[in-house]
Order: sequence, then C-alpha cells, then structure tokens
Amino acid sequence: MKRKRHLLSVLTLTLLMSWTTLSVQAQSLWGISSRKAKPKSFVTAEMSLRGAYPDRHGGFSLFKKKRSYKQFLRLLGKLEKDSRVKAVIFRIGGLAVGMAKAVGMQQAIARLSKAGKRTYALIETSSTTDYIVALGCQKIAMAPGGMLYLPGIRSESLYYKGLLDKLGMEGDFVTIGAFKTAPEPFMRSSMSKSQRKQLNRLLGDLYNYIVESIASHRNNKTVKPVRALTQAEAKAAIDVGLLDDKSAMAHHLIDIVASRLALRKLVLKEVPQRPLRFTSKYGKVKKRTPTSIWSLFSMLMRSRRKKLNPKKPKIAVIYAQGPIYYGSSAQDWRSSEAEIWSDNLIHTINKVSKLPNLRAVVLRVNSPGGDALASDLIWKRLEKLKKRVPLFVSMGNVAASGGYYIAMGADVLVAQPTTITGSIGVFGGKLVMTGAMKKLGIHIQTVSRGKHSGIFSTFSKFSKTERATLKKLLLNVYKTFTTKAAKGRKMKLSQLLQLAGGQVWTGRQAKQSHLVDRLGSLQDTIDIAIKRTGLKPGQATIVTYPRPKSLFEAFKSMSSAERTRRLPYAQHRLMETLMRIAIPQVHRLRLLLNPKRSILTWTPIPQLRF
Repeated sequence: MKRKRHLLSVLTLTLLMSWTTLSVQAQSLWGISSRKAKPKSFVTAEMSLRGAYPDRHGGFSLFKKKRSYKQFLRLLGKLEKDSRVKAVIFRIGGLAVGMAKAVGMQQAIARLSKAGKRTYALIETSSTTDYIVALGCQKIAMAPGGMLYLPGIRSESLYYKGLLDKLGMEGDFVTIGAFKTAPEPFMRSSMSKSQRKQLNRLLGDLYNYIVESIASHRNNKTVKPVRALTQAEAKAAIDVGLLDDKSAMAHHLIDIVASRLALRKLVLKEVPQRPLRFTSKYGKVKKRTPTSIWSLFSMLMRSRRKKLNPKKPKIAVIYAQGPIYYGSSAQDWRSSEAEIWSDNLIHTINKVSKLPNLRAVVLRVNSPGGDALASDLIWKRLEKLKKRVPLFVSMGNVAASGGYYIAMGADVLVAQPTTITGSIGVFGGKLVMTGAMKKLGIHIQTVSRGKHSGIFSTFSKFSKTERATLKKLLLNVYKTFTTKAAKGRKMKLSQLLQLAGGQVWTGRQAKQSHLVDRLGSLQDTIDIAIKRTGLKPGQATIVTYPRPKSLFEAFKSMSSAERTRRLPYAQHRLMETLMRIAIPQVHRLRLLLNPKRSILTWTPIPQLRF
C-alpha cells in the first residue's frame, strides 16, 4: 500500500514537472510571460508651430511630409483621445497664418484642456497671431530674451494711378455697389470715403476682438494666471507694441519667464503621473527610405489613398482655397499656388456625390473671390448636391465676394469671428495701354465690324454705349447674386440689399446680420454635420477632397495633352508675372490683366498686418 502511494506521488510530481516544462516552452513559443508587464509611460508631447499651415496640401512628397491645417487638426484630435498624453507643450513662433486660422488653432488647443490635458505655450519671438494661438493654452511661458510683437492692426493700401499715368496706362472699370472698391487702386491716387468707412468698421471689430480675446483668456477661471487682465490693460499692452520678457510679464500677458528646460521642470512639478516622458515625435510617421531600385519603385507605386468601407457612413470635406477662375487647370497638382478652377471643383463635387453612404458634405472656403461665371457654376452644382445630402460651409480667413457666392446656399454657414466675408457686389473693366504704346513708339491700326467690337480692347476706353452695355450686364449679375443670396440666407431681398453693395464684414458682424449662421472652426462645422445627420462621434469616416495624388498622377497632370482651358489674351501672362514678383500685393492683376474676364467678384480689402 505504501509502495503504491509512493509510486502515485512520484507519478504526480513527474506530471507536474512535465506540465511546468510544457508551460515554459509554450510561454517561450508564444511570447507569454508570467512576469508583470512594465507599465506604459505617460507622455508630454512637444509640438513646434511655425511657418504656414495651408488648409491642405495636394502636392506629392516622397520623403518629406508637408504641414497643413488639416494635419494639425488631425494630430490634436489624436492627442485629445490618447489617455497616455497628460500634457502638451506648444513652441509657437513665426506662424504665417491669418487671424481666423490662428483663432481656429487656438480653439483646437483649448479642446485639449477640456479633455483633461495640461497645455503650455512657449513663445520666443512671436507676433500677434502667434500670441492668439498661445491663448488657447492654460499657461504661457516666454523664453528669456524673447520678444512679443503686439502692435495692433493696420491696413496698407497701394494706389497705382500715378504709376499708371507715367506708364501711359489707365484703369477703366464699372462697379456695382458703393463699397465695391476692388479696382479703385488702378483708378485713384487715394482712398475713397466708402473704402475708408468700411476699413474703419472692419479693423475696429478685429481690434476689439483681439482685445476681448486677450482679456477673456487671461481671466480663465479654470487655470488662474498670475494676475487677471482687463480690456483696458490689454489695450495698454498693445499700445506698447513691442514687449520683451520683462515687459510682457509686467503687463500680465504671460505667466512665467522660462527656458525650454525650465518649462519641462514645471510640467514635471504640475503633472503627477509617473513615469512621464517628453517626446517631440508624437504622431510622426517615419517615412521609409528606399534601399534599392526595387524598393523605390514599390514606394512610388504605393497608393496614398486609404480604401473606403462602402457600408460605413461618410462625411466629405471639400477644400476650396484661392482665387476663383473659370475653366480648368491641368496643373492643379501644384501646392505652391492655391487656386479654385470651376471645372476642377465641379469635377470634385461630382466624385463626392457618388460616394456610397454619403451623409453630409462640409465645404471649407478660403477665397477672396474671382470670376462671377465660375462662382455661379460652382453654386449651381452645390445646389444640386444639397438635394441629396445636407451642405455645411466652414469659412477660413476670407470667404468674400465670389468666396461668399459659393458658400451662401449652405444649410449651415459657419465663420470664425475674424473671418472676412460678405462683399456682395460685382465689377468689370480693363487696363487701357494706349499711352504706353505711344511712348514705346507702337502705332495701333484697327479694322472692325460691329458697334462694340472693341469693348474689351486694351487700346481704347469704353465708349458711352459700351459702358452702358457693360453696366447693364453687371446689374443683371448683381441682381442674380443678391437674389440667390437672399434665398440662401432666408431673408427678404430688401434686407439683403442693405448688407450688399460690396460691403465687407467680419464674421462677428456677419453673424449679427444673419449673413452666417454660427461662429466656429472647421472642426466645429464637422461636429455640427455629424450631429445634424444623426451620427455619433467616431461613427462616420471623414474623407477629404481633392484626394492626394500619387507621383505618376502628378507627372500625368504636368505632361497631359489636356491644356489649361483659359480664355484668350495669354500675352498678358508675362506682365502679370513681373507685377506679381515686383508687387506681391497686386494678386488681383491675375484677373484684371485678362480683359475677357470682365465680370468679377473680388474682395476690396488689402492685406492686413497684425
């Protein structure tokens, strides 16, 4: 009996040893470990915000990833949802963005605070737009020896009549609306009363917004600054204009003077989670470098487009940025010069309308206007799209004149408080170069048939009947513009006309007069679209258009037999290029120097300096 028990004990021990051996082998084979996994470290992400952030980049890039506003919002959305991220440091300086986009970046950063993240701004040499972005953070630090440029807001308009007189040239234009002053720099030597009036109104509201924004953010109750700031004190700081670290601290514009290393120490002190590591590579995907000719071809052939699930709900975001032109451009692969061509944008809208399970479309507009016919064609296609899915519009830095035309029919129209919008009006005309030809010793001889055969000739001014004909045409276009705007905004025509005539408004002013529905960012507009269509956050796939192109598609665009369908008089391209190099502010010459593009909707506001 004892022997049997002994044998049973030995057998049990052998089985246990065998099981242990098998378990260890299985753990070794499958990577299973009985040891406790090391806890994942918490993260403080560091982001450098510098340079331009265009709405999107469509150009092909093999090794270098280009920055865009879309990518910025996507990265911040990832940070917001990542439970490992406990703090974010933004190093801000040298941003080349407009005020509306700066406000949008500020709002996106503020969302991180609401998600429980600690946010810090580190400014070194910063402008007003840099500081507006920094206000989205809970604490603002300035590097020792740093500088904050906060000079206020200024508009500088160049008037070319004196130069044109010397060159023997003359601007001959017809405008509809007392405030449609876009062509006046070519017709006058000084600012008109109507232009000065609307600039004062526009800059006044933008200035007030900057003051209010500084005061309200420096009075944030959730995170107490060193000292609260009043609007009067904000104005006093702006009047100083140029502030070093000591002056910025004295005016309570910052919370601390600290280097990057000192700011990290502050984060370690205020964020209790451990282990806490700092990284400047959060969300960055390292691009593979080719190791052979075959891997290079593999990378070139790889599609940048993700396959879409046909069953999943989709919200399409269409980006429309730049001046508006009629026709098509075979070179829309370029990222250096954003333009809206009617044929190209309509083609994109057609592609979007065919998406399976499409729930809504968000149109992101960042345009000062352009060709009236092109704007109307785009508007008509968007109206057709609205019959299938709701249309939401997000306005960027400027969505005025033709930019407002293509936006005005939206179901919900969203603008930033500092967006420049409105400018409902039209004009047409030409630059007459008769005097210049004479000075160069060039004699012009003409043979014609038809009373108005020379209406768009650059070698003669409008006759009385030609001017009357052009004015009648412009009035018809203006009537169409205002009628459609009144219908789209669901207001009486008489009410709309009081806001039209070429008048330009800030987003806040447009909200008060019902030219827009809400104030908010691009992300806010997408959130509205999700909510209005009955979807839940994360339920829909956000698809952006135009879709990114591969290298071969880019080359195809460059070498395609399809040529840009432009209207005649291409000889003016040389003068246009020279003028744009010499005077970058005269971007409107792209339109004015082509006399066939006579009916224009263009914002009469020059570049603003903050």
